[in-house]
Amino acid sequence: MIDNRLGELRECFTVNFTEWLLKSNNPLCKNLEGIYQSLWIYTRLKIENESLKEILNIILREPLADYFWYTEKGGLVYSLPHEDTFSSESLRVDKEKIKIFLRDIKIESILK
Repeated sequence: MIDNRLGELRECFTVNFTEWLLKSNNPLCKNLEGIYQSLWIYTRLKIENESLKEILNIILREPLADYFWYTEKGGLVYSLPHEDTFSSESLRVDKEKIKIFLRDIKIESILK
């Protein structure tokens, strides 16, 4: 179920997810330099999906999480609305889109 929803999750942010990820401190993205084009695309998509799964797991646990970023050491962290701590390189959640996304997941899980 979660893997089928990653494309929808990709649309729930205020910036292009791929561009953000490639500029982030995700340690796997730093390994993409120098890879052949066909392998680069496959590897990039794999890294994107892993990162989206990581973000989705956090959102399912903490539905109010609204900023995500990778630390200098490469760990994914997030902040909640009542916290003032976030990186200028953060990926921001579109609150309306994520509400719809989470509602659809809840409906789907009830119907199964």
